[in-house]
Amino acid sequence: MEKFKGFLIHISTGMSKAKLSMSQISLQSLPPGVRAPCVRVVFSFHSDRWSHEIQLSHAKGVVSIASSVEGDSDDDWPPSPALQEISKEDIGNRVVVLGVGMAGSNHWSISVSVVENQRVKLDNACLVKNEQIGWLGSTYQISEGVRVEAVSETEVRLEKDGFLIPLAAVSEAEWGTSLSVVGTRITARPSHISKSPVKSTRWGLCVGNVGN
Repeated sequence: MEKFKGFLIHISTGMSKAKLSMSQISLQSLPPGVRAPCVRVVFSFHSDRWSHEIQLSHAKGVVSIASSVEGDSDDDWPPSPALQEISKEDIGNRVVVLGVGMAGSNHWSISVSVVENQRVKLDNACLVKNEQIGWLGSTYQISEGVRVEAVSETEVRLEKDGFLIPLAAVSEAEWGTSLSVVGTRITARPSHISKSPVKSTRWGLCVGNVGN
């Protein structure tokens, strides 16, 4: 946790020094990501940033559940955090993928890891520098053939190949997250936006436990 806090502080002054270059990625047998027994979050590089895909893994193979919706270089407030660099770290007994980037004047970050009950947690942050605040959050395109149900502002259920994959909003003492479904997209947004020049706005979600 202390290393992650330092990582969030670091993005206020510049980009992370530790990163996976494209040449390093090409030498790996698997794309960078975090893998629990039934759920995976896998990153891939497109244009000028890293996107990620939530996948279901079962006996018949691996299928896509949802993919992050990305912006471009013209978006000061992209639909999902703008991540230009990622690194894969060993923190305690966990493998964690950390990502950082910029859009407009704002600094973005993500931390992805396997947590209790074999769930994958996606913890996002944005250090807001723009005076006027636009869209802030994460957006996912639901994959073809996946059924979705918005249970509440803190839970969304996805179903694919007879498996139920719950998405739960992450909240802590000083911040929270709300989930919503609009058409074929899921959004996760912070319940509070920090306007402090040194304190990041945070939001997150957990994927799992998979059932049938």
